[in-house]
Amino acid sequence: MLVNGLSNPGCTSSRVTLLSGASSTQTSKQYCSNTILTRRLAKEMTETWSTLEQLKPMLIGISPERLVFFDMCSGKGYLSCLLSFVYPEATIIQIDNNRKMNMSHLEKLPNVEFHILNIFDRKMPAWLSEKSQGKIGVLLGIHLCGRLSEQMISFFNNISSMKIMILSPCCLNKANTALMDISKRQNIDSYTLWTLELFFRITRSSAINLSTDKEVISEKNNFLTARKTEDNSVIEGDTTKQEFPTLLSLLREKYCPYLNSYHPCCQ
Repeated sequence: MLVNGLSNPGCTSSRVTLLSGASSTQTSKQYCSNTILTRRLAKEMTETWSTLEQLKPMLIGISPERLVFFDMCSGKGYLSCLLSFVYPEATIIQIDNNRKMNMSHLEKLPNVEFHILNIFDRKMPAWLSEKSQGKIGVLLGIHLCGRLSEQMISFFNNISSMKIMILSPCCLNKANTALMDISKRQNIDSYTLWTLELFFRITRSSAINLSTDKEVISEKNNFLTARKTEDNSVIEGDTTKQEFPTLLSLLREKYCPYLNSYHPCCQ
C-alpha cells in the first residue's frame, strides 16, 4: 500500500544529476519521500524483529495452539504479520483505534484478526479475558506512548489469562508531572526514568527483565518483558528467574532515591 501525504521540511527540490528524463524537481521530491518511508519502515522492522527475538525464548515449551497474541495499538500490523508466519497455529489479534487504515493485506492471513477498539474502554478487560479464555494470553506493545503503556501493564497485572508481556514504551505520560519534575531537577533522562517506573508497576509474581536493544533504529529502544510464574500448571517448563540485568542495576543505583516509593528493591 502506498502511503501518501508525507512531507519533510528538510527536503528541498535542489538540482540533481539525472539519469532519466524526469525533471530534477520531481526526482528530488520523490527521493525525499522515499527516504522518509525507508527510515520509517526500517524503524518498524527493527522494532518488530527485536520483539520476536525476545519473545521466542519466553515461549519455549508452550504449544503454539495454546497461544493468543494481542498486538496492542498495532497500526498496520508488521508484528502480527511476522507472527502469523512464525506461529501459524496460534491466534493473533490486532487492536487499534484507527478506522482509516486499509487492512486488506490481512485477508491472506487466516490466523490474524483485526479489531477497532479503544483500549481505555471500561469493557476492554472483560473482552480480553473472554478472547484469551482457555489460552495463554501474550500482550505485545511496540512504541506505546504515555498512558497506553500504563494501560497495557494494567491488563497484564489484572487479567489472569495474560501470562506473557513484551512492552517497548515510548514517550513519558505528560500528565505525570512529578516524574517530569524529577527528570528536570535531577538531570535524569526522562525516557529511562519512565521505563523504570513502568518496570516497578509490573506484578511481582513475574519473571521481569529490562533491556535496551541498540539494533532498534530509534532512541526509544527499551524493552520490558514479563512472564507470570505463579501458575506452573498453565505455563509448563517455566525455568525463568526474575532478572536484574547490568543496565537495571546501574539505573537502580542512580535513580532509586527518587523511586523508593514504588518498590522495595529501591529501598
